[in-house]
Order: sequence, then C-alpha cells, then structure tokens
Amino acid sequence: MLKPKIAIIGAGLSGLSCAKKLCLAGFSPTVIEKSRGIGGRLSTRRIGNQFSFDHGAQYVSSNGYDFNLYLNEAMEKGVAGEWCRMHSNANAKPKSKPKIVGLKGMSNLVTPLAENLDLHFNSAVKSINPHNNGWEVETINKLGKTTFDIVVITIPAPQARELLSTQLVISSDLNKVQFSPCLAAMIAFEDKISIETNTFMSPNSELAWCARNSSKPNQQLLPDCWIVHASAGWSEKNIDSSKDEIAKNLLKIFSNTFHIKLPKVQFLAGHKWRYAFACLPLKKDYILSSEKTLIVGGDWCLGNRAEDAYDTGLSIASFISNTF
Repeated sequence: MLKPKIAIIGAGLSGLSCAKKLCLAGFSPTVIEKSRGIGGRLSTRRIGNQFSFDHGAQYVSSNGYDFNLYLNEAMEKGVAGEWCRMHSNANAKPKSKPKIVGLKGMSNLVTPLAENLDLHFNSAVKSINPHNNGWEVETINKLGKTTFDIVVITIPAPQARELLSTQLVISSDLNKVQFSPCLAAMIAFEDKISIETNTFMSPNSELAWCARNSSKPNQQLLPDCWIVHASAGWSEKNIDSSKDEIAKNLLKIFSNTFHIKLPKVQFLAGHKWRYAFACLPLKKDYILSSEKTLIVGGDWCLGNRAEDAYDTGLSIASFISNTF
C-alpha cells in the first residue's frame, strides 16, 4: 500500500522526533524549517571560532522512559554529555537528575534525530490550504507550492494560529495556549569572572537564569562566555526594545546582581524568545483537524519542557502510523 505524503513544519524537537519515528515506520516525511538549522530552542549561536552560546534551552532532563532512552542514545553517540547537577542560589536544593547538554552546542543534541531526513531549511511557510483530499503548503523557497496528504505543524501555537485561521476546530484549541517570553543576553568577557558558580537561578525580579556557557563539556577552551535570561515579567515589559538595548540592560543587571566589576566585554548580543514558555499549556497530546490529516503539536501541548516536545512528536507519529 502506498504511504501518504507527509510534511512536517518545524525542525525542533517535536518535529524531529515525529519525523524519526515515522521513518522507522516506513514513511518518508518532508521536514520544512524556516531557519537555517535544526533544534528550535535547543539552539546554539556560534560567532566564528571564538564564541559559542546556547542562548535558548540550557540543558534537558528526563522524567519518562522514551526521552531518557533517547538521551542515552545521544550520549552513546558522543553528541551529548552531563553538565553540573546543582544550581547556585540561596534557596536551591541539590538536584538528583543530571543536566544533559549537547556537546559543542545544544543543537548537537538533536543531530541523531535528523539523520537521513529530507530536510529543507530557510523555508518559511506562507500558507496551508485544503487541496483535493490533502493540503497545499506554500513556502518562500524552491519548494513553492507542494501538495501533501498529511501536514504536521510543530511550531509555537500563536504562529500556527496565523497559518490556520480558517481551521476553526484547531484555532479554538490554539487560542487556549498562553506563552511567556524570555529575553536573553550573550556575553563574552576578556577575562574569567571571579564567580565560583557556573549556574545561577536568580531570586530577583529581573533575572531568571545565568550560566557560564564555557563551563559545559567540550567548551572549556572558549573565553568566559555567559548566558543571561531575563524573568518573564522583565521580558514582557521590554519585549519591544531592540536587541542591543536588551543586551546592554541585562549586562548591567548581571553586574549589579553579583556586585562585581566586570572585565572587558569582547562580545555582547541580545535575543528575543517571544514564545519561550507555555505558561498555560493545552494538556493534550496534539490537535487534530476534522479530516484528521492536519495535526498540530509542540511542547506547549503537554507542558513547557523539552521532554514534552519530544513526547508530543512521538504521539503524533504513533497516530499517523496507526491510522494511515
């Protein structure tokens, strides 16, 4: 029996886990990604050979069997490793779960999922419309308008809503999901800062997280590189600021938090994660159209953790395998 033609929009953890499981079941999905690489918020910014920043998700951990199995596979393949087990702040408690990171960058954590996939980068989707018994997907690149039997969308709910405004059943669920933003600063210092800790969960109202990125496995030879994540409240208030303003303000807050004079800054840049955390997730595995051939999912379906994204992708793949 001829397998249906499947498009997966988004090459983050949800899209890749879905695509990988479908491939193992004999399907040949096409993965369409608007950016230039895989991983979504498991993202790494590299500035030449000088600096490297995991400016999105800092690490992952697992609660369930499936994601734990994948992380073990990634470590066995040499693309992931364990980072520190404790946060440093006055109220922190020791954490028993290891923090798993991608070696040489968080984006490397998902490379086993992307092996042998039909991936199309720099391919923003303009529209998705019904076409005969399938869906016509229009992108801005050479794919142009392509028809698929099944379309899986694994992008943030607000972005999915823009593409699917005419799909009332799906839009109703998408409207229930609420997100908090996170503004970030990537900072490289000329000299190492005299702070004993490598990770810090801030108790103040402006910062949520600080981490010495250069303390991660296989990153120690880099300059003293730090990631600073603002709190949800501060991010909401400053979301319309320029990236340069965000970076400069977070650098100042970072300095004031540790009460130290900072060494010379070699590199400074800001980033906006407009849909960083699902503060009100949907609490279901995925959303189906009435035809059952348009499926929407992401971490925001189940929660806001990387494992939620992975599990959602597996659930969608299982539905397709069992139905078609």
